[in-house]
This record gives sequence, C-alpha cells and structure tokens, in this order.
Amino acid sequence: MTKYSKVRRISTQAFLIASTILIITISSDLSTWSFGQLDVQANEPPMITVISPIEGEINQTVIINASISDPDGNITSIIWNQEDESGPVNMNISQDKQLMSFIPTQNVTYVFSVEGIDNKGSATLESVEVKIGS
Repeated sequence: MTKYSKVRRISTQAFLIASTILIITISSDLSTWSFGQLDVQANEPPMITVISPIEGEINQTVIINASISDPDGNITSIIWNQEDESGPVNMNISQDKQLMSFIPTQNVTYVFSVEGIDNKGSATLESVEVKIGS
C-alpha cells in the first residue's frame, strides 16, 4: 500500500445550464407564433484531484493537497470542511486554498471535503478520509 492515494469523487457537480432556450415571437395581431432555439454552451464543472495520506499519527502534521482547475473558466471559490464528528481540528489552509494541513489529536478516521466553484456557478465536491492510529 502506498503512502498516498488518489481519492474518488463521492459527490457530483452542480446542475448544468440547459443546452437550449426556447424563443417565442408573437406578431402584433396575436395570431402568428413562431418558435426557435438558441444554443447555449454547457458549463464544464471544476476538476479536483486530491492527494492525501490514508493514514497518520497523533500529533504529526497531515497534509492534504487538492489540485483544482476549471476547463472553461476560472475558480472563484474553494471551501474546505471537516465532515466527521470526532471533534473539530484546526485546519491550516494555504493562501491559494489548494493545500490543507492539520494535526490529529485522536485515533479516529478524519473526513474532509473540498469544494471548487467556478465563475459560472458549477461546483465539484471531493472528499478524503485519513485514518489516525490503529
């Protein structure tokens, strides 16, 4: 078993904008209707790759690295959360928000999530588990 493991996606990205919009034109005498379609390019959601140790030790720093990008725009927000109920830890988040570290205080499995949101409102959420102790 390697020290690091790529984490699988556990939550799907936000809904995409509809690919077509119906356009209705009504003439002045209200007896003529015409219909058409306007194609709208779908927004690609952010992409997240998380690299994290799958195990750690009490009082030893654990570093979780999240590579977050947007194929058709830019990332406007990155949000880290602790998802487990073992008691909060102090999450140290880097300035670019793509690296988070913490010092575990209990022999439990810690669960963290990172969410990337792009400039068109699409979001992707990834999660990672780190088991501390035996």
